[in-house]
Amino acid sequence: MKPSNQINEKVITKAKEFSEHFTKIVHQETNREFYVLDDAVLPALEDLVRAAHGEFFPDDFRYEVIYSALLALAECRSEDDLEEVRVEVDVYSHDLIRWLGSNLKRIAYCDEAQSEFGLEMADVMTLITYGQQREKDEIVDLVREELISLCT
Repeated sequence: MKPSNQINEKVITKAKEFSEHFTKIVHQETNREFYVLDDAVLPALEDLVRAAHGEFFPDDFRYEVIYSALLALAECRSEDDLEEVRVEVDVYSHDLIRWLGSNLKRIAYCDEAQSEFGLEMADVMTLITYGQQREKDEIVDLVREELISLCT
């Protein structure tokens, strides 16, 4: 067995373990779901969550994507390429608009996507879609890097 498969197995196991420490909560007034860490949270998971927030303060969207990234990584098999794991972009316009409006820093993701993918003539929803995918990819990368760091 290649060393990378051994590391992959450790990452997959750690992702599964960490994903079990998230709890879904429903806000009573808005009926919106969001994720929080449970009371038995591990210090290493707290560090991962902090690192995956990057320059953001605690953010519901980031918590959700961190949780989704952990679930996606936990579903891999040891021979899978963990670099291929991705959390897909929202499909509904109202979700994309809510994402963009939730933090002004998110406009930068749309600007980066526009430059990187040559979207100068793209419509607004396309820019927002690509912008959200850039942020989700960034979060997945941060989660993966933290897990690999913990497992090597």
